[in-house]
Amino acid sequence: MPLFSKPPNQSNMKNTIHLIILFLLYFTISTSAQTSNWTAVVPAKFPTNVSGQIHGISRISQLKFHATNPNKMYAVSARGGLFISTDAGTNWTVTPGTDFMPYARLASVCVDYTDDQIIYLGAGDHNYYYNGSGVWKSTNGGNTFTQTTLNNKLVVEMIMDPSNHNIIVAVTDAGIYKTTDAGATWVLKSAARPFDDLKQKTPVSRVLYAASYDSAFFRSTDFGDTWTQITTGIVLPAGITNGDGCR
Repeated sequence: MPLFSKPPNQSNMKNTIHLIILFLLYFTISTSAQTSNWTAVVPAKFPTNVSGQIHGISRISQLKFHATNPNKMYAVSARGGLFISTDAGTNWTVTPGTDFMPYARLASVCVDYTDDQIIYLGAGDHNYYYNGSGVWKSTNGGNTFTQTTLNNKLVVEMIMDPSNHNIIVAVTDAGIYKTTDAGATWVLKSAARPFDDLKQKTPVSRVLYAASYDSAFFRSTDFGDTWTQITTGIVLPAGITNGDGCR
């Protein structure tokens, strides 16, 4: 018998070690790839009051980009305020017109792609689903806002027709509304039920999809004029009868 013999499992151990090294290398690269492009805009802690509530910070309800300038962004807050950045989010300025809006909780924003001085705001708190005062419009980049005829509604989302900037579809807590005259008048186009989300099919088309707060799914093929409820393939988990906010 040789004085020095190779342990029978030494080869297996080497293979195992190699696999572990490869796994750790893959995990490190994967983790780095997932996190390398994200940095905190304001990595500072905010002060709290005696009850532990945070001062100076709020919930961002929605964030949208300028139609042609990727460095220009618009954000609205559930506690009020339209904030605009022109340097890809490094700095933000609140539009003065939102300081004087009653019930200034904001859920959505829509910017005219032909003229960014025209801005529509959808009022209300989407997270708590209340306190809506309808659609507000500015024609001077947010310096002043005027309430449109669509009022007393929580406006969750607004999408502008890509072929006609005067046409906007809005989903609210009381149904889906549409304007064809840049917000001067609005027409109810669906059942008066609470809606929670609105999306346009991509690439850009006339097809819109809407989800309601009470777990229903709808589709429009004529940019919001008519809606059909889709039930095939929509299944709620066993024992759940209300989605309480489908999106």
